[in-house]
Amino acid sequence: MSISENPESPLVKSWDLKFQLAMEAIKNFEELSKLPIEQAQEIFIQSTKIKVPSNIIVKKVTLNERYRQKSRNHLEKGLKQFEDVIDEKWKELNDKLYGEWTLNLNRLILKKIVIAGESAGAGLACSMLLFLRDAGLPLPGGAIGLLDLTHSMPSFWDDLAVKVDILPTILGGRKIWPSSPVADEYIANVKALSNKIDQKKPTIVGHPSFTKVPRIQFYCANEALDIPYASPMLAESLGDLPPILFQVGRLRYETIFFSFKAAFPHKYRIPSYATKNFVKSPFKNPTKVILEVYDDMPHCWHIFSFSKPCKVAFERCGDFIKRVTSVKDNNTSMIDLLKENVVSPSI
Repeated sequence: MSISENPESPLVKSWDLKFQLAMEAIKNFEELSKLPIEQAQEIFIQSTKIKVPSNIIVKKVTLNERYRQKSRNHLEKGLKQFEDVIDEKWKELNDKLYGEWTLNLNRLILKKIVIAGESAGAGLACSMLLFLRDAGLPLPGGAIGLLDLTHSMPSFWDDLAVKVDILPTILGGRKIWPSSPVADEYIANVKALSNKIDQKKPTIVGHPSFTKVPRIQFYCANEALDIPYASPMLAESLGDLPPILFQVGRLRYETIFFSFKAAFPHKYRIPSYATKNFVKSPFKNPTKVILEVYDDMPHCWHIFSFSKPCKVAFERCGDFIKRVTSVKDNNTSMIDLLKENVVSPSI
């Protein structure tokens, strides 16, 4: 590994030497792009594992197929209006779904569930909240988002991003990986979906810019980017969701906008384009949101568990989880939480 900058003079003044070296090591993972995606994923997963604390139990589970089928029925109903621009492969039940329960030894009794995710996982968490709300299904006690939602905001494109962040500033994040079973299957699926959309000529496409550039994201066609469950920030209303804690670093504008839209549904509105399912949304009650902005932190900075910002962030997460899993109702305001010193103000 080579350090391109003088370690004694870090690119970001708030970084200490250990943090800078860790960032340089992560940035060097760009070399993984020369490997098939299956190998690159395994190397990255093994090298970024965080040790589980001694008071935490992680229990692996397999989703019961009966519940998986129920989920599929709800999804088919909710996604029907978007079927012309999405890949139907998600319907194939050709493998089991696995997950984990993360339990604190000091609290084995779960009163409520809290959903948490980082980066793409945070986007999935927000999408899940929206879908559960829209389908009239029970909502979790709260959610934690360690995220950046889209590539449409200025914080993704500033000049400093190339030097100090681990997320490449190109549409779609990166080029296609070298040939491998996964990469070849992806390319074939993209081509098939593109042909399907050309034949259907769907009216769901909401803005000309969605079709004038190459495919932006791996997980959906450009024509599907304004579906709220693909880009939660674009939902007509983000009200009536459970309490949410957002923690963001340098890539912050998407999450700031999302937070204000959720907390003030009537004030922060955007064009609904061609997706009409939220135009007359009944979800107008404000969502309780705590937004924490950590200056100078790069994308996925929570993996640097040795750093003070990460330790503070995890402590905040613990405080938030403790509160939302113990409240008896949803009438407690965020101001009340702050007054009780259960959750701390933004950094």
